[in-house]
Amino acid sequence: MLFINNLQVYTKRSGRGGIFNNFLTGTMPLKIIKKKATETYWADVFDKTMFEKSIPRYDDPRFILSKNYLLRNIRILEGGCGNGGWVYFLHELGYDVVGLDYAEKVIRRLHIEILNRKIGNLSLIIGDITHLCFKNKSFDIYLSLGVVEHFEEGPIDSLRECNRVLKMEGVLLLQVPYYNLIRRFKYLKNIKIEDSGQEFYQYAFTKREIKNYLEKTGFEIIMLTPVDIMNGLRSEFKSVIKMYSSLKGSMRNEVSKEAKANSGQNNHSKVKSKVIFFNVVKSVLKLLIN
Repeated sequence: MLFINNLQVYTKRSGRGGIFNNFLTGTMPLKIIKKKATETYWADVFDKTMFEKSIPRYDDPRFILSKNYLLRNIRILEGGCGNGGWVYFLHELGYDVVGLDYAEKVIRRLHIEILNRKIGNLSLIIGDITHLCFKNKSFDIYLSLGVVEHFEEGPIDSLRECNRVLKMEGVLLLQVPYYNLIRRFKYLKNIKIEDSGQEFYQYAFTKREIKNYLEKTGFEIIMLTPVDIMNGLRSEFKSVIKMYSSLKGSMRNEVSKEAKANSGQNNHSKVKSKVIFFNVVKSVLKLLIN
């Protein structure tokens, strides 16, 4: 639970909820600064991701957890479908599923992929999840896997649209980044993570924050569970690995200089203490990394 990278939230449309600002009074999710998630950015990301790699496996925990809601004769929308892996996967299982993404280049490339693979009746369209082109109460399930956190103005507009297009008792399967213990430790009392560049990338939410957003936009939470734990460890410890490599190089150089300066002298206690300190720090960082 300490290193959860993402939260998978299962909610049903309750019909409740009210009008309010994108950010709840007195709360502010963790803002992650990296590179702005524009249409061009996603086109580049998905261009480097093979279509096959985007298709989930049957042992994917998100699919396993979703089975109870994936009934027959239902209509599914994935808002922010990216490379279309989930759309293809569910289509092959016999579901009536539509994939929507605002990255026009990605969707057009997927249409070519579909033709080349001779995949029939796979519905992939260009659109904006904050202004969906569907009528009210059109879908039984809405998939949102790592999408709503990328709006700097907040997730409210996209969640409202989720609610609008879902049928009464319809289910939203939502995945968002979690403000986990590592992020709390690394960025204590800081609402921004300075990574690379100076642009907004996404928010990370506490459980309370995402619950509030969902309840205020008319959803009733069925289940909230951690997913993607190992990826969370890998992604969050990248900076720790960089810190370890940098520390390793700088301390090795310092110890080497100290040893040369004290060569021929009997007192090497200063060098020895630095070597011991270096080894202790190295051991701690290795434990964190591994």
